[in-house]
Amino acid sequence: MQNKPLVISICIPTYNRAKCLQILLNDIYNEFSNFPFSYELIISNNASSDDTDAVVESWSKKLPILYIKQANNIGSARSLEDAFANASGIFSMYLADDDFLDCDGLADAILMLIRNPEAAVLYAPWKLIRLQNKASNQQFYEVPTDLVFDQGDYKNLLSTILNHHIFLEISIFRNSYYQELRRGYSEIAYWSFTIPAEWISVGQVLIMRKPFYYASIQYFEDEKLEQAGNLEVEHAWDVYRGGMEYLLGRALATCDEEEFSNFKNRIQEFVADRMIVGLKMRILNNRNPIENYYLAARLCGLGKKEQLPVSYDYIRTEAAIWYLCNNERVLNNKSSIVLVGEFEEEFVLKVKENSGLKIVNNKTYSKGIHNHAILLFQGDFNNVDFKIEKMRDNEVWNETRLLNKFL
Repeated sequence: MQNKPLVISICIPTYNRAKCLQILLNDIYNEFSNFPFSYELIISNNASSDDTDAVVESWSKKLPILYIKQANNIGSARSLEDAFANASGIFSMYLADDDFLDCDGLADAILMLIRNPEAAVLYAPWKLIRLQNKASNQQFYEVPTDLVFDQGDYKNLLSTILNHHIFLEISIFRNSYYQELRRGYSEIAYWSFTIPAEWISVGQVLIMRKPFYYASIQYFEDEKLEQAGNLEVEHAWDVYRGGMEYLLGRALATCDEEEFSNFKNRIQEFVADRMIVGLKMRILNNRNPIENYYLAARLCGLGKKEQLPVSYDYIRTEAAIWYLCNNERVLNNKSSIVLVGEFEEEFVLKVKENSGLKIVNNKTYSKGIHNHAILLFQGDFNNVDFKIEKMRDNEVWNETRLLNKFL
C-alpha cells in the first residue's frame, strides 16, 4: 500500500534564535497533536552560532523535521527559498521562528485549498500578539467572507485590496504552481501586491476570512528590537503605490476609462492613508523632524492637512529647532546658541534637548558680548549690529526666518 502524499511543508528559516525556536517547536508539538493533515517542518539554519543545532536535535524524534544547515550566512530570503526548494508537501508556507500557528485555522485553510483545486495560493489575515500570548483580538485587516478570484482577475483583486486595505502577506501556496512560477521581488513595487499578481496569472487566488497565523509584535518582556514591519510603514508608501500600480497595469485590459480613473484615485487615497500612518509612527519613534516635515508637507499637497496626527505648525517648529541645533553649516565653528527675547519655556527646553552646544537665554540684546554663537531673536533684527556680530563669527537668525525655511 502506497503512503499518502505529504500535505503541507512548514518552512522556518532561522538565525541565532535558538530560544525562540525552542518555544515555537514546543508550541507546534502541543498544538498539532490532533492535526488532521500530514506535515513536515523544514528548518533552514542560516549558519547560526548559537544552540540552534541542539534545539533541533532535541525535537527531531518528536516532530517531523527536515533540517538544513547553511555553511555560510546566505541571507534570510535565500535561506527561505532553500527551504521551499526542499519542500515535499502538496502545499508550502512560511513561518517565522518568533511567530505561531493556529492549527484549527490552518486545517480550515488547507480544506479551502483542497476544495478549490485550481487555486495557486491562499491568503489570510493574521493576529498580532505580544509576549507569546495567543489570546489576542487584534487582527491585521479583515474581509467580510471567504473570497475566490479566478485566474487573471487582476481588477477584482486590486479592488478588494483597496476596499479593505489588505496586505497579502501570510499565505499557503500549492507547490506545483510554485515550481512553475518562481516568484520574483522588486524594490520599487511592494511584494505583497506584486507576488499575488503573479500567482493569479497561473491560477486562482483565495483569501480566507479566518486567520491561522500569529505574528509577534513583542516576543520577550525585555525585548527592544524594532519590528521590520513597523520600520517599513515609516517609509514604504511609495513602494506600496508601485505595487498597486503594477496590479493596475495588469488589470488595464479589462478596465474602461472611468474604472481606470477611479482606480488611480483610490490608489492615491490608499497611499495617503499609509503616509499618515507612517508619519504617526515616525513621530512616536522620534525620527528626524526634518524628514517628518517633508512627509507632512507632501500630505498637505494631497489635501490631507486636517488628517495629520499632530498640527502642521508643531511639525514645522520641531523641524526648525532640529535644523538650528543640528545643521552642520549652521553649527560650523559655533560654541553656543543665544536665545534673545521672551521665548516660551517649552521652546527653550526643546532647543536644549536637541543641541549639544551651550544654551544662553537673554531677554534683551547686548551687542558684541558673544563669540562663535548662533543668535536667535524672538522679534526682528532692527537693533542688531550685524557688522559687530559678524566680526565675532556669530550668525543671526530670528523665528520668522527660521520658520520660513519650513512653510
